[in-house]
Amino acid sequence: MTRMAMTQGSRGRTLVLEGDLTIQHVLELRDALVRAAEEPGALWLDVSGVERLDMAGLQVLSAAERGFSDGLRLTGSVPETIRQVVQEAGLENERLWTSGVTDE
Repeated sequence: MTRMAMTQGSRGRTLVLEGDLTIQHVLELRDALVRAAEEPGALWLDVSGVERLDMAGLQVLSAAERGFSDGLRLTGSVPETIRQVVQEAGLENERLWTSGVTDE
């Protein structure tokens, strides 16, 4: 199961992701990110509730990062399961994963 919710806060929009970001859910994830990219400004991703991530989900997140003119940034804690997939894919040096995670 995957749950996605857009929230608006003092720093802008945050897409809260929960559950599985796996091949079964990448179209839903892609669609949510495409809709978010249609609006100007940065987008924050809260992945603290993500339980599983596979390469398909990681590819969608990595590709989406390039689609935001003001950036796609992480907020909240990044679960160890996500860190492992990012590292296994050799993407730990991509801007999305190195831009720093802020708690707010």
